Amino acid sequence: MYNELIEDSVENFQLLKSSKKANKKIEDLLEDRENHVKLYYRQLLGQSVDLQEASEPTDIIWENREITQRYRAKCTLIVWIVIAILLAMSGCVIYFCSYTSSALKLRYPATKCDATNKRFEGRSDDYMHEGFREFLINEDLKSAKKPTQYTAVMKCFCELNGKDKMNTEYTLTIKSETKKQPFCAAYFKDKFNSKVLGTSISFIIIAVNVILKNVIIKLIESIKHDTYSQRLASITNGVFIAQFFNTGILLTLVNANMSEHDPKFLTALVSSGRFYDYMPLWYHVVGNKIVKAMIINSIMPYVTVATSLMIPWLKRRMDTGGNPYNSKKTSMAKYKMLHGGSDYIIHFKYSNVLNIVYITMTYGVGMPILFPIAVFNFLNQWLCERIIVAYCMKLPPALDDKLIRNSLKMMRFAPFFFLANGYWMVSNKQIFFNLYTFVASAHNAMRSGHRFVFSAEDHGLPLAMFALLHFALLVVMIVANDWMKRLGFTLGQQDIEIDEDLPSFFKAVTLTQADEIVMKDNYMKRRFGFEENDPDTIQKLDATKMPRKAIQGTPWYVIMSNSNYAEYFNYIGPHIKEREKLIEDGDKERMVKDENGKPTKEMTLECKRDRWEQSDLVLIIMNLAYLPDKVIRKIDFT
Repeated sequence: MYNELIEDSVENFQLLKSSKKANKKIEDLLEDRENHVKLYYRQLLGQSVDLQEASEPTDIIWENREITQRYRAKCTLIVWIVIAILLAMSGCVIYFCSYTSSALKLRYPATKCDATNKRFEGRSDDYMHEGFREFLINEDLKSAKKPTQYTAVMKCFCELNGKDKMNTEYTLTIKSETKKQPFCAAYFKDKFNSKVLGTSISFIIIAVNVILKNVIIKLIESIKHDTYSQRLASITNGVFIAQFFNTGILLTLVNANMSEHDPKFLTALVSSGRFYDYMPLWYHVVGNKIVKAMIINSIMPYVTVATSLMIPWLKRRMDTGGNPYNSKKTSMAKYKMLHGGSDYIIHFKYSNVLNIVYITMTYGVGMPILFPIAVFNFLNQWLCERIIVAYCMKLPPALDDKLIRNSLKMMRFAPFFFLANGYWMVSNKQIFFNLYTFVASAHNAMRSGHRFVFSAEDHGLPLAMFALLHFALLVVMIVANDWMKRLGFTLGQQDIEIDEDLPSFFKAVTLTQADEIVMKDNYMKRRFGFEENDPDTIQKLDATKMPRKAIQGTPWYVIMSNSNYAEYFNYIGPHIKEREKLIEDGDKERMVKDENGKPTKEMTLECKRDRWEQSDLVLIIMNLAYLPDKVIRKIDFT
C-alpha cells in the first residue's frame, strides 16, 4: 500500500511539476502516507497500542508488573481510607493536648495585677477572702461542668504571695461553715500544666508526624506500584497531607470558632474554639505553637545526620571490633548490607519541603518570622543531605521525572493559601481598623464582625483579587487542561526536542556494562547450552570501545542488572572475577594441593563450580519463562 502511494506521488509529481500546486499536492500525499503508517503501527492483533516512554531500568519494581490497575485502584482506596482514620486519631490526640493547654492558659484572664494589688492595698485579709470565694465559686462551676469565670483577684493574690506560699492553707468562713484549703496550689498547678502542655504540643506534633510518616510509607507500599517513582510520589503526597494537616490546619481548627459565619450547618462543626478571627491573642496562643513547631523542624536535619552517622558506626564497630578485615558476617550480602550504607530515602524529604512551604505561605503574611525560619530550614536540609548522601547512603537508583513533576503539581496550590489566608489576616477588624464588639464578661471571646466584602478602604483587597484570579487559573489548569492543549495554550501540546548530541546506544555503553552482558552470555552458553541474547547484539557489545558520552546507571532491562535485585537474590554474576571467593554455599572449602600434598590458596574446579551454581541457578530460574522446554529438561536441578 505504501509503495503504491509513493509511486502515485512520483507520477503525480511528474504530471504536476509544471503546475503551481505541485508542492501542495506532494505535501498532501506525504501527509496521507504518514497517517497510514501511524494507523498501521498503532494496531497490534486488532487492538490499539498506547506507546509510552519507558521507565529507567533501576526504577522498575519487577515483582509488581503483574498487578492490574483494578487491584491497584482498590488498594489505593483502602489505603487512603486507613490514612483518613489515622489522621482522625492523630487529630484527636493533638486536639486534646492543644485544647487542654489553651483552656488552662485562658482560664485566668491575661491582666496586669498592679491595679488589683493597689485596690486591696492594706487589706490583705479581704484580698485573701475575695480570692478564696472566687476559687470556691469556680470549683462549683467546674463540678457542674459549666464554664469557669475567674477574675484577676485570685490570680493576682497568688502571684503576689509567690510560689513559696502556694501550699499555705487559707481559712474562709461562709454562713458559719469554715473552709480551709491551699487554693493557690490549684492556680500554680494549672499554670504549670499549661506551660508544659503548651511547650510540649510542638514536640507532640513532630512525634505524631514521624509515627504517621512510617505508617503511611508501609501502607502505600502495599499498593504495589509499577515503579519506584510512582511509589515515592504517592508516599510524598500522603506524608505531606498528614504533616500539613497536623501542623498547619489542626491547631487553627482546634482554637477556631466560625459560628458567626455561613453556612451554619458547616460552621457549627468548628465552634468549640475561643477565637473568631486572627486576633492578637491568637498569635500568642496558636501562632506561637506553629512557630515553635517550625523551629524544632528546622533542627531535625542535624538529628538525622547524627543518627545516620552514629548508628551504622556502632553496628560496624560491634561487627568488626575495630578491624575492618575481621567480620562476624557469614556472607558477602550481609557484609555489604552492613558496610555498604543504607538506601537513600527521598520521599519524605520532598514531603517535608512541601510542608515547610505550605505552612510558611499559609501564615507568612501574619507571621513574617516564618520566612527566615523556612530559609534556615532549607539551608540546614541542603547541608545535612549533602553529608548524608556523601558518607552514609548508597548510590540512589535512577528515577524518572514523576517525583519532581508531582512535587511541582502540589506546589502550585501554595500561592492560593498565601493570598487567601493572607487577605483574611491583614483585613482583621481589631488589629488594622481598631473595631471592637462588647462582650458579656472577660471570659467570653470577642466576635470579629469580619466578612468578605469588596471595599476600597480594605488594604487586603489586592490579595483577595489575586486569590480569586489564582483560584480561577487553578480550575482552568485542572478541569480544562486537555482542552487548552488542543487549542495550543500550553507547552504540553508538543514535546520540546533538545539536541543533546548523544551517540548511538552501542557507542554510549561503557566497557563494564558491555562486559557484563558478553561474559554472562558466553558463560551460560558454554556452561548450560543456551543463549540469553541475540548473537548480533553480543558481537556489537564485544566490539565496544571507550564511549565519548557514557550512559549513567545500568542500560539493561534485566532484573539481575539492578544492584538491588542482585543483593536480594545474593546473585554474583560471571563477569565478576574470582566470584567463588564472594559466594558461600555452606560446604567446606576444597583447595588444590601442591607437590607435597599441602593445600594451596586456590580452590579446586569442583569447589568453584559448586559455588558458582548458587548464582547460576538464580539466573536460570529468572530465564525459565522463555527458555525452550527441551533445554530446560536437560538442566539438572538436583
